[in-house]
Amino acid sequence: MSKKSIISIILFTLSFCELFSQDSLRTVILDKVEVIDSAMHDDNKQSSSQKIKKEELKALPVYDIGQAAKYLGGVTIKDYGGTNGLKTISVRGLGSLHTNLLYDGVSISNTQSGQIDLSKFSVNNVEELSLDNGNRIMNMQTARSLASGSVLSITTSRPSFSLNSKTNGDLSLTYGSFNLFNINGNINRKVNEKLIINFNSEIVNYEGSYPYTLHYGNGINDSSSIERRENNDMFSAKIESNIFADFSSQSTLKAKIYFYYDEKGLPGPTTLYYLKSAQRIWNRDFFAQSAFTHHFNKNLSYKTHLKASLNYTRYLDPYYNNNQGFQEDIYKQNEIYYNNIIAWQNTAKTLSFSLTNDLSLSNLDAKNNYEFNPSRFASFSAITSAYKYQKLRIDFNILHTFTKDWASKHKAFEKQNHISPFLSALFKSENYEISLFYKDIFRAPTFNDLYYNVVGTPNLKPEKTKQYNLHTALFFQFGVLNHHNIYFAADFYHNKVTDKIVAVPRNNLFIWSMVNYGKVLINGLEFKLNYTNERIINQENMKFNINMIYNYQYAVDDDKNSNTYKHQIQYTPRHSGNVIASINYKKLTLAYTLSAVGKRYTMNQNTERNSLPAYSEHSISLSKTIKKYEIKLSCNNLTNEQYEIVKSYPMCGRNYNLSIKYKF
Repeated sequence: MSKKSIISIILFTLSFCELFSQDSLRTVILDKVEVIDSAMHDDNKQSSSQKIKKEELKALPVYDIGQAAKYLGGVTIKDYGGTNGLKTISVRGLGSLHTNLLYDGVSISNTQSGQIDLSKFSVNNVEELSLDNGNRIMNMQTARSLASGSVLSITTSRPSFSLNSKTNGDLSLTYGSFNLFNINGNINRKVNEKLIINFNSEIVNYEGSYPYTLHYGNGINDSSSIERRENNDMFSAKIESNIFADFSSQSTLKAKIYFYYDEKGLPGPTTLYYLKSAQRIWNRDFFAQSAFTHHFNKNLSYKTHLKASLNYTRYLDPYYNNNQGFQEDIYKQNEIYYNNIIAWQNTAKTLSFSLTNDLSLSNLDAKNNYEFNPSRFASFSAITSAYKYQKLRIDFNILHTFTKDWASKHKAFEKQNHISPFLSALFKSENYEISLFYKDIFRAPTFNDLYYNVVGTPNLKPEKTKQYNLHTALFFQFGVLNHHNIYFAADFYHNKVTDKIVAVPRNNLFIWSMVNYGKVLINGLEFKLNYTNERIINQENMKFNINMIYNYQYAVDDDKNSNTYKHQIQYTPRHSGNVIASINYKKLTLAYTLSAVGKRYTMNQNTERNSLPAYSEHSISLSKTIKKYEIKLSCNNLTNEQYEIVKSYPMCGRNYNLSIKYKF
């Protein structure tokens, strides 16, 4: 599908926005500002969890989930630079493959590499971004969501309508530095009292040729030059449609169709004498999913999820040195997923049980790099239970994971059966809470680990992880017209990874293979402080909020036979933190963010040659609501700091964005 065809389809659908916006009666709802949620009054909250709500996402200088997620505690984002750069998440040192990404309650999976590019997901139309360590504590969740060390959940907005209105929506335009252009349209239609349809689309075009400083050595006095990041352009388009059907007070359905397309350049690492790249990549992602819920009575409920996904990736290096004179790889992934949940709770809501089962079948077709056409069947089954007595809550579940692989012309990864227990206890009073949890999980090797030509090793063992967490928090509220909220929390965690899958040289430095070689010990601290003040000034509400997070991670190689024993694992900073501060008055919001990351190492050998220096990034945004318009001006990397998150992938310097949104 060509760029022109995609643009035509999306612009044609957006042209209906004004046609459907002719409602005669309007209701004005005053805006409110919410910040990272401490969930002080959420009885079903898992204590080691965080949320960023919709109103704060709107105020912050962020445009995709990868940019937003770095403001969550314990998160490390590997960013390869620019708007089109790959962004993957690591939580508490466990690596991106140990984080499960949920999109409206259903997992986004990638059996090939296990990594999900968070930059593909825009913050537009997102109601909430949440991170849960250990398990999510909620009713009727899928078994697959229990199978990872952490869960990053994206929840999109459900449309709401004012009295007598059946259609609303918004259209936003963004222009930014390095020729960033973004158009996003959202339209909601209330067909009747039982059916709502939502349509959202987005186009992003990015030239991405930004300047950076190229250093010719590691020393302070070494030479450097100013270069430009070339082949860093991107074009992407997204179409998403949601259906909300309330058949009755007992039965509801939410269905989603999602399509994403992008074409972008791969600028590659910045190395001396090789600053230009012509590599290109194309992605097409499509999935359709549904969630149906039925409550038989106040005690018994049923829920089912169904999903089918198709993913296509094409990679081209037109100057690759082989017999053809170029390299072209095409990867096709398909998955079918089905889930059933039955849940029961007593009338007093003090005791609950659920039984959940997930089935998935996925396969990969990549003839140039995979001669084996691998497929995988996976089954996740879990029994979950919760007990609440006054100020005490205890949660327990046990998860069984079964996987079976097939690979033509090659030995397949052996069948896996694994039992994963989870136990948490929470004591919560009016101003204090303390909790702890234990979890035992495992990560099956990806198709890249097992079957990739030359490198793959089918006899790998799964990575095994044990998690321990102690959480404590204090919270206070006082004042009426001058209202104050104070929340302070501390998490102490210990993670132990065995049979870690790593790449090591096999016959020489040019032929590598995957082996179970590593053990990783992770001890960490997270401190969170949130302060909110609301008051009335000249009959107008003023709200000030500041949220601060500090992370300490002692994440080291724990294999006594390793040459890097007790060295910090690569790309995991010992110290990091962030600050979000905002003030809202008379529909004017000023927000400031700080993201600070300490020294990291690009290899497990902790030498100065392998080190990346610490950095801090400051950003600021100013937004104003004027009747039906929202205007936001933001400046990212305010101090124009030159830094790298991934070695030889320089980040943008100071850059600006201007957004205008029209609501109808």
